[in-house]
Amino acid sequence: MSLTTALFPTLVLVVAFALAAGLVPAAGRLARRFGVLDAPGPRKVHGAPTPRIGGIAVFAAFTLVVLAGYLGVPILSRLPWVATRLAGPLAMLQEAYRVEAKLLAMLLGGALVFGVGLLELVAWVLRSTGAQTPYFMNPEVNFQVAITAIVLLVAVGVIAGLVPALRAAKITPTEAMRAD
Repeated sequence: MSLTTALFPTLVLVVAFALAAGLVPAAGRLARRFGVLDAPGPRKVHGAPTPRIGGIAVFAAFTLVVLAGYLGVPILSRLPWVATRLAGPLAMLQEAYRVEAKLLAMLLGGALVFGVGLLELVAWVLRSTGAQTPYFMNPEVNFQVAITAIVLLVAVGVIAGLVPALRAAKITPTEAMRAD
């Protein structure tokens, strides 16, 4: 494994961290400006008003890094200096189609968690404005619905891993050597 191949995942991690570290304070300032703060209370850990929209920044950083890597490969592969200096990492990115289903499952899982947080934020805004909307004021989830959602997510995860594995199992060693 070359040094550039080994450093590439570290670079992705550092870029995602730096992006999140830059976006979270910006989200905090935005939350303070518009009053999107969680007040301290007896069941809260924080003792001062805390911004509620930091998760948006973390989700944005994660999604931007994943999509930039996935969508940037065709552009990067056409640049001559990338092909010569970063051949190992570029080859790793070009193999992303093998984990495409898992990548999509991760993005959808992140979007699901983001959606729940967004609903929490909407509920908080509605409570703050005094709106009378019973769905957001007292949300209830049927146990059967929760179990169905869990089973569905697990099934999607299994399929995301199983389908590529079954495809790979059908490839003979001779075909695999020809492809490389």
